[in-house]
Amino acid sequence: MELQKRLLQALGGLLGGLLLVTMVINLNPLRADVAAETSASAGLAQTLREVARSDPAQADAVADSVRLFITLLLLSGATLLAAWWSVQRRLRPLRELEAGLERLARGQPEAGLPTFRQPELRRVAGAIDTLATTLASSRAARHQLARQLVHVQEEERRALARELHDEMGQTLTAMNATAAHLERHAVTLPASEIATCAGELRRDLRQAALQLRQMLQALRPQGLAAGELPGALRELVDGWQARHTGIGFHLQLPASLPPMGDDAALTLYRVVQEALTNVVRHSGARHCAVAVTTAANEIRIDIVDDGCGMARGNPDSGGGLRGMAERLSMAGGHVQANEERDGGLRLSVVLPLTAGANNDGKRQ
Repeated sequence: MELQKRLLQALGGLLGGLLLVTMVINLNPLRADVAAETSASAGLAQTLREVARSDPAQADAVADSVRLFITLLLLSGATLLAAWWSVQRRLRPLRELEAGLERLARGQPEAGLPTFRQPELRRVAGAIDTLATTLASSRAARHQLARQLVHVQEEERRALARELHDEMGQTLTAMNATAAHLERHAVTLPASEIATCAGELRRDLRQAALQLRQMLQALRPQGLAAGELPGALRELVDGWQARHTGIGFHLQLPASLPPMGDDAALTLYRVVQEALTNVVRHSGARHCAVAVTTAANEIRIDIVDDGCGMARGNPDSGGGLRGMAERLSMAGGHVQANEERDGGLRLSVVLPLTAGANNDGKRQ
């Protein structure tokens, strides 16, 4: 580890400096004699030999210096070895923590940390275990949302197939019968009856166009521009009102909406669409009101019905409320569900206007 290398380098430098100082201290008394003998000799080896022959005390001093140097060298090696072992032992818990974090990064459910003796390391390990639990919960929620997404997609496909079969299929069948009648009796039919058949065809064509527009309004694969949000909400509410669900829908819009990005407008539209679908499917309500209000820094939409509330057919059990919360969270907003005193449910959707910026960070 980097800390271990730095400690060993610092300790090695300290011991090396100690050796150098020791050599200087021990060789300093011999400097004058060695200098005198060096001037009279042609080489350093001959000088040392002559010094040893002329003065045995100086030879003993040199031998003592060499022995001291070797002793210090061995002591330095032993000190470095002991320091390396001590650092390895002290840094072992940190390597365990690092290995635990790597296991979490690889997607394992637990860090697998041992029980540490030091209180500080135990607290760090506890924080890592808490992080592992949170990550496991997040992964489980993500998998649950993925399954719900697949389920919702299949539900939408089945609903689209059912509407195509039940509504447009009947309209097209009626148009085909009228056209076949005209084809078989075109020569003998009076003009008034031909006009009646033509009127029926026009009526069925208008009905088919209306049904197709409602389906496209529900899908809207091309996205929703910010300036189209009020009109899109009106069409959405009017579309549910025209389906004779037994629920009276009411929409309240401000005179104008503040600037927002296309993604924010589409998020609000999808949340209202999901909320109204849940009202029709689960609430058993007779009335439903959608109110859009704006403040200095946010846009708010309240969807209020007089149905059964959360007691029966809880939208959250099917992932409806969770899906709204997830979609709004990605846009920087949130949703809250509260039961009304007189029965029914209020969904409050809040989206900060700063979340309505375009991708380049500019407002429209």
